Amino acid sequence: MGYDKDFYKMYQDYLQEPTVRAAHDWVISIAKADQHFQDVVDFGCGAFNEFNIYARPLRYFGIDVNVPSGDPLLIKADYRRISDLGQLFRPTIPPSAFVSLFSTEITAPKEENYRFYEKVFRELPTVNSGLVSGFYYASKKDVNPIGETGGVVSYQTLERPEEVSSDLFTERRLILPVPSKMFGQDVFEVWKLFNRK
Repeated sequence: MGYDKDFYKMYQDYLQEPTVRAAHDWVISIAKADQHFQDVVDFGCGAFNEFNIYARPLRYFGIDVNVPSGDPLLIKADYRRISDLGQLFRPTIPPSAFVSLFSTEITAPKEENYRFYEKVFRELPTVNSGLVSGFYYASKKDVNPIGETGGVVSYQTLERPEEVSSDLFTERRLILPVPSKMFGQDVFEVWKLFNRK
């Protein structure tokens, strides 16, 4: 299956499960309390851009290889392969925050992810905040990457904060148990909030 229409349908159902929706709404409310989450770029927004739908930022811009065509707010591209992120925003209002909900963290190992976060803060000087999310299974903390529902291979967020410190940004974490039909009973979501130093 991978990241196809069937997966996105299952993921939309997952986002409506009461425990999941309550956890995500709570985290989004924390992000919205930060004034920088008004002009947002969403890296890996997918076919269903959760942050735009539920947070309703003032300005929103999504980048993903799986976006539907025709939406002026979405760019079909691999955000990791864009050599100059700043060039994307020169004709528009530049973002003051970025999000990557269950995209960056789960599709690559930690070293690659933190290189990308450093790149965002280095190349987009208007970005002051960030919100990314990952997960881990309590019963599989010794395995990385793992195979998941729908034939997707994902990386668990298992590193300790002191292993990934940055000179450009600080990081705070929220770790929430989020049992669900789609991913099972022992899954925890890891939400990372970044702020420019």
